[in-house]
Amino acid sequence: MIICIGPICIPLWGLLPLIAAFLAPYWAKLKQWLGWTAPPETPTAATTATEGDASSEQDAPATSLEDEPAAMPPTAVRRIDSEDDWAACKAEAQSHGWVMVVDFGATWCKPCQALKPAFHSAAAKRRALFVEVDVDDTPEIAEEYQVAALPTVLILRDGKEVTKKTGPNADSLTALVNEHATAR
Repeated sequence: MIICIGPICIPLWGLLPLIAAFLAPYWAKLKQWLGWTAPPETPTAATTATEGDASSEQDAPATSLEDEPAAMPPTAVRRIDSEDDWAACKAEAQSHGWVMVVDFGATWCKPCQALKPAFHSAAAKRRALFVEVDVDDTPEIAEEYQVAALPTVLILRDGKEVTKKTGPNADSLTALVNEHATAR
């Protein structure tokens, strides 16, 4: 039996390998869902280290305070509603040595709303303090950093502007954040 789709004809037995190759990534998930296999176990520190095993302590890499900040920045994006909120976030980022990633936008700005999911995703993956500033609520902050177009993403380090990027390009945002903030 042969199946023809437009000018392409394929024997029926030739479709089976194509279907199997296409569904292969989903086969393991299907087996788990049907209960045919147990979910893969992820090793934890408690299960990998034994009580008398001193080598696990010796093999662990030494970290210093210079390598990592003392505290991790929150994964949630903070919304700035006033200049006091702005000052508090800047002070917190400076005291912990965090990079601050600022998204200047507005509720009426469609490109700003389109960029939000990528901004929130980056906040969950990168070690930085992510904040959103609505230019209608706090125009003073936007004026201070000379925000002329929306959306604008600003990177601050030690309270000083490092770089600024304007536009709703999610890939550009990801590259900018990856360049200036370390992974969690």
